[in-house]
Amino acid sequence: MITIREVRSKRMLKDFVEVPNLLHQDDPFYVPQLTLERLDHLGRKNPYFKHAVHAFFIAYQDGRAAGRICAQIDELAQQENGPRLGHFGFIDAANENVLRNLLAQAETWLREHGAEKMVGPFSLTINDEIGVLIEGFDSPPRMMMNYAQTWTGKAIEQAGYQPAKDVLAFHISCDQDLPPAALRLAQKAETYPGVVLRSLDKPRIAQDIGLLLDIFNDAWVNNWGFVPMTADEVHHLAKNLKPLIVPDLVYFAELNGTAVAMIVALPDLNEALQGLGGRLLPFGWAKLLWRLKFSGLSGARVLLMGVRQTVQQEFLGGALAIAVIVKLHQALRANGYKDVELSWILDDNKPMLRLAESIGAVPYKRYRMYEKDLASL
Repeated sequence: MITIREVRSKRMLKDFVEVPNLLHQDDPFYVPQLTLERLDHLGRKNPYFKHAVHAFFIAYQDGRAAGRICAQIDELAQQENGPRLGHFGFIDAANENVLRNLLAQAETWLREHGAEKMVGPFSLTINDEIGVLIEGFDSPPRMMMNYAQTWTGKAIEQAGYQPAKDVLAFHISCDQDLPPAALRLAQKAETYPGVVLRSLDKPRIAQDIGLLLDIFNDAWVNNWGFVPMTADEVHHLAKNLKPLIVPDLVYFAELNGTAVAMIVALPDLNEALQGLGGRLLPFGWAKLLWRLKFSGLSGARVLLMGVRQTVQQEFLGGALAIAVIVKLHQALRANGYKDVELSWILDDNKPMLRLAESIGAVPYKRYRMYEKDLASL
């Protein structure tokens, strides 16, 4: 017996956040997220909700929470002359039957709100956690990367969804040197007239974070599914990520005084969260602080990377991308990190795939987005 209820209270929102903790509690690779952070992300203070409508749903089977899903329509994600898009995300289910019921509920809500096509998962946007894990189930996810059971993707397809797009996560060892050709190219870029490479300026951290997102919005505008981050969203993200930012792991490439390329890596928060169960009380906060500040983490994730369009198609643009990667790799090694994940990259983005290959990065996880035509249902 499956029933689905829409989240309409703070108590139910907390239940929504904790559903995956119940479903995956015996999975050694699942990492519970901080409940307080997730509640903040899904609360009204998130600027995303200024340009989107949404509904959260919890599925119950035999009286127990057995799954969840979010359905949302983002006005900034709409494409000119295209079908009205609806998204789904935060999808977790105890079994395939529950999953089908949750998808059907999201489809109904989206159709009632005018959506003609359903794409996801996006939790909440393409700039948050995306996709269903399809390959790479033998290790925990890095921070802000989705996790799923091995049967999830197939079950979504059996519910009538088609693959829409795949993205890849790449692994880079910090213990091994980057290929000599990459090092030579980085050195050539660094000595190019007018080029300056610099790390994040801590006294000007707010301005530099704004600069990072400005480059991101410019560099990614032509990518599949791109949705620009608003000024409020940039401020919100900066506030949330500021405690994790290590200046040495953020690099800009400037050309004649203008920042044209950037890269951002963060310590893998998921590594620090293991064993805390998503809770900071009574002693979780102390363990988290110790792991982040004192004991050291072995892994990191490249969260943002981009080159402005003005130099993207030039030789210098690719060289500067390699240069900031080399600087980051050196900084990661100097700070004791063992490896870093470069994620995510569209599986048909040939320039970025060639770049990843040139630095010796190895694809080790694949995530898939799905779509379904709602207009014909």
